[in-house]
Amino acid sequence: MKVRLSACGGLFWNNGHLVWDDYLDHRQFALADGAERVLRWCHDWRELESIRAAATDPGAGKSRYEVIAELFLKNNILVEHGSARHDRETAVLESWGSWGPLTRAFHFSTRFPRGVKFRTLDQQAADVHEKAASEPPPSSYKEYPGVPRIELLEWSDSWTGRDLMEALYKRRSCREFGDAPVSVTELAAVLQVAAGPIETSEVFQTARKTSPSGGGRHPTEIYACVRNVTGVEPGLYHYNGAAHELELIGPVLDDAELVEACATRSGSPVPV
Repeated sequence: MKVRLSACGGLFWNNGHLVWDDYLDHRQFALADGAERVLRWCHDWRELESIRAAATDPGAGKSRYEVIAELFLKNNILVEHGSARHDRETAVLESWGSWGPLTRAFHFSTRFPRGVKFRTLDQQAADVHEKAASEPPPSSYKEYPGVPRIELLEWSDSWTGRDLMEALYKRRSCREFGDAPVSVTELAAVLQVAAGPIETSEVFQTARKTSPSGGGRHPTEIYACVRNVTGVEPGLYHYNGAAHELELIGPVLDDAELVEACATRSGSPVPV
């Protein structure tokens, strides 16, 4: 069996421990002293049995490194050639090309892994109140005591940006949805404003949109699960912002599938 150090992880020190961070599966492992020798030995494809050569101490130490190698293989710190994990890492490396390991690590470390379940609103509220009781949060506003101050006037109807201010003040987050269908025109407007490009660069493959993004990369993609839109067949669509089109990529999701896709606990309300 040939094994190699995983290409989708990295090492860092934490409180005196050497830690392996597997950013694909969002797992971290504190390594035993000397275990890094196994990692160095397996920087390229090696036969698993050859791990004895990584040992510098005689006798029992050799079997110790064999045990470490088996644990590493079990937890995807070492990867078997031709395994599902090997295929997955190969696809990641091909997709990300020359952007470098830190770019890949940031992307996969900051995304939700498959199967993540969000806590309910009541659970979140209980968590926040419990934490606030033991660790009061910092103030919502920063101020500098004892410095000169200038009192500002409140905005009024005479302000030139009145329409924008009214829109901002009236904005609300809503979790209650009606039964009336959405028109395709309304859906198109929401998608275009949320993800359509205002200006693009063919040379750098960047885009300006209504929301900012580091480097103009806009890594977020919008997928519309259409279930009640006039003029559009139910289904799972990808929004192609460049062409301002919906691309049908699958059948419509049922309630259970949509709940799972949104990382929400089963039993939570699902919008129609």
